[in-house]
Amino acid sequence: MFRDGIGTVKGGAARQGAVSAVSAGGRTLQTKRTRRGVALGAGALGAAALLAACGAGGSQEAGAGAGGKAASTLKGKISLSVWGAVYEDELYTAHYLPEFKKLHPDVQVEFVRPAGDYRTYLETSHAGGTAPDVMRQPAVDAGHYVKSGMDRPLDEYIKTEKFNRDDFYPHHWPHITIGGKTYGVPQDTNQTGAYVNRRLFQEAGLKVPDANYTWDQLVQDSRRLTKVNGSGTQQYGLVVGYGIGMFYPLVFAQGGKVWKDAEKKEIQLSSEPFQRAIEHYKRNMVDPGYMPRPEVMSERGGAMRMFYNGEAAVFFDGTHRAPFTIKEAPDIDWVAIPYPTFGQTKKTVASYPYWSVWSQSKAPDAAAKMIFHMQSADGPIRYWQLLWVAAPANKSTVKSAAFKQVPGMPGQIPSLKSEQEWQDKCAWQTWTLERSEKAGGVIETEHISQWNPIVGTETAQRVAKIFATNDSIAAKAAMEDAVRAINGYIKQNG
Repeated sequence: MFRDGIGTVKGGAARQGAVSAVSAGGRTLQTKRTRRGVALGAGALGAAALLAACGAGGSQEAGAGAGGKAASTLKGKISLSVWGAVYEDELYTAHYLPEFKKLHPDVQVEFVRPAGDYRTYLETSHAGGTAPDVMRQPAVDAGHYVKSGMDRPLDEYIKTEKFNRDDFYPHHWPHITIGGKTYGVPQDTNQTGAYVNRRLFQEAGLKVPDANYTWDQLVQDSRRLTKVNGSGTQQYGLVVGYGIGMFYPLVFAQGGKVWKDAEKKEIQLSSEPFQRAIEHYKRNMVDPGYMPRPEVMSERGGAMRMFYNGEAAVFFDGTHRAPFTIKEAPDIDWVAIPYPTFGQTKKTVASYPYWSVWSQSKAPDAAAKMIFHMQSADGPIRYWQLLWVAAPANKSTVKSAAFKQVPGMPGQIPSLKSEQEWQDKCAWQTWTLERSEKAGGVIETEHISQWNPIVGTETAQRVAKIFATNDSIAAKAAMEDAVRAINGYIKQNG
């Protein structure tokens, strides 16, 4: 559906192509798109050297007779589906699937990339009895999929595999543990941070922000970072996509919540923490002209494009933005830092995908084994080193030496060429994750629910109108209207 740490609604899957199915050996069975550079070998990664540094936790798979271990007895045919950018397919077709085939030669795995909207594909295929055995799903949809009977509980497999749940961060499990049963295994943490144009700060004679940066300092710095001439504002202090998610970190920093109840049947977007968050943006950033209004941002191509063009000094977005910023805006000298402290508290938000097994799978044992293959041992570090869109969900991977080695995906994802570049672009993720190893840490995911799509729909235009130049609406009334609409929808459909 979407990958967005700040909570801005994004429709459909990114760069989805036509349905593609690839066998475990990498042979194309059905495809209508061009695949470039699929054969990424160990030489491209320097895999032996890099992976040796990683001792990721979790289950350890038995090889097919290797090292004196018993050969795999698994048999059957399974399919695996994903959403995301098309180039990510190489992680599966050139690495995960061939490696799994070596371990379990009698299991045939078909790789599937659906066309169109991913949620619609899963719902339709589930209803028709043809859903994939292994599914990559966004956590925001977990409640919906479990309610529809799509996902299978994995507790028996987690116990049998001796899979180490404690190797994952606490913000992952609540959304995929429903009714006391575990319906998935988390893949990563796509958290929201601040992307900083270092050159603009230096030219303004300002200290380049670090992990201790605060909202108060951002407001103060924006006075010098914002540049206006006869043609209007040429450079802003901050850009962020307008949407309800822009307020979440500020609400959490005040001790507020998005939902009134643990079951998430009643939302509270008009609460005092939300009103203070909206007022903060309005009074301190938008009204003084330090942040563009929605219509201006739209005219200039959106928040991301403005940052790429050097029209803003700070940009709030998820970890997934990092490799694309290097690729699409190579001339920008930037660093990434944790989301700024608001008041006395530093909070941020995150989203994440998880792996599930279809409830009607004819080979659930093989499907579960495929998930553990991808999400334990060397699996998570391969995900990070090739794509580096988000830190893996496994603590042991994030803490490993290999986490600091990022060769990327030649021709698709840029590499990080030095320790300093990694510090500039990625170190902030470990900073927040280290402070989120216990519940109540920096990272919050309380906002995640199966109702996120309707929350986004009912708030998108209202939030934009709160900050619009013309035809603006009062914040409290707008949020109260949104609350009535959302809670009414939940009551009818919950």
